[in-house]
Amino acid sequence: SVCHGLDHLDGSLAVLLLLATLTVVVGAHGSGTMMTEKLRARMAPLPGATCPQPRPEDDGSVVITAKMAALYAVVASCGLLLMYLFLETIVMFMIFYVVFVASCVAALLTTGWLAPYMPQKRVLIPKLGPVVVSELAICLACAGIGVLFFFGRHESWSWVLQDYLCLNLCVYIIRMWELPNAKVATILLCALFLYDVFWVYGSPYLVALFASSCKPEDLATDPNNSVMVHVARGVPATA
Repeated sequence: SVCHGLDHLDGSLAVLLLLATLTVVVGAHGSGTMMTEKLRARMAPLPGATCPQPRPEDDGSVVITAKMAALYAVVASCGLLLMYLFLETIVMFMIFYVVFVASCVAALLTTGWLAPYMPQKRVLIPKLGPVVVSELAICLACAGIGVLFFFGRHESWSWVLQDYLCLNLCVYIIRMWELPNAKVATILLCALFLYDVFWVYGSPYLVALFASSCKPEDLATDPNNSVMVHVARGVPATA
């Protein structure tokens, strides 16, 4: 029976699980490294140390407060509702914006990972000054990936580029958003739980109140009419 069950396993689920796990591990490792540097910066310098202590304010991380965590569900709900109401109008702007931001983040992270192990030859570029060739090559490659995905996003192979850009974005968020204590983490998880439950299972009842083509009881019992599902499906693949 075990072998029979394995025959029906979908390999894509294993790939998704692996990618999700690697994303959390890589992001958490980067976040832990940054927090360790902060703790070292707050400690007194060791006797005889000649190197200056790193400045914790220079890492660019965002510390999530209890108020920010509590308001997450409200802000996210407003954004989701705006996308639900005006998705067809703003879809192209959203695609361009997300691809642009993800490409910049991918260039930033990839440069930090690979540049230290690559040649440090510099070239002089007008108005930019000396630029490391390896870092420039990485930035151009990530920009090319973003452009290629934008124009080929309806092709069957575009999911590879999409996953690369989005995984870099997720790693960056995990790495840069800092939860200072368990209290803030608990508030944020509760807000995420309520946000998901309402907009997936509760929003069909909200949609049914404003629907005129179908009976409200039919819409309210169909999870495909939820706001979350509608936004996730997007608009027809013509944009």
